[in-house]
Amino acid sequence: MDAATLVDQLEAVLAKPETLSGLDNDVTKRRLSEAAFRLNLALEAGGDTIHRLTNAPLELALSRVGVQTGLWTALTKENALLPLTNSQLAKETKIDPVLLKRLLRYYQSKGMVAQTGEDAFAPSNITKALASVGGSSGINYL
Repeated sequence: MDAATLVDQLEAVLAKPETLSGLDNDVTKRRLSEAAFRLNLALEAGGDTIHRLTNAPLELALSRVGVQTGLWTALTKENALLPLTNSQLAKETKIDPVLLKRLLRYYQSKGMVAQTGEDAFAPSNITKALASVGGSSGINYL
């Protein structure tokens, strides 16, 4: 199998996940998720492994910041006109715009929010999970 072809196929799926058939099957979806995770780990360089592990506590702590400030809720409101800008989110959450910009850059790098433009943010599947009752309760519990 050619690696470049696989990369092209994966990028096409990421651009339009709805074009991938079989995602309505939970078993297939789980298998795909686990295979992608294992592939990611198999390709990870030693330094990247250390970076991932040492930064794991930061991911939890900043997830909690998103819960406590209402950022996840602001991004997932039913009536929100998406995408939202940094200034709109800062006004909604009462977070300093400079700090929020840094937080959003971090969240985007972890897939916790989707950055759809230079100053345009929308919820990802992770945002929605963090905004859910179970997600926010679990994050606050830890």
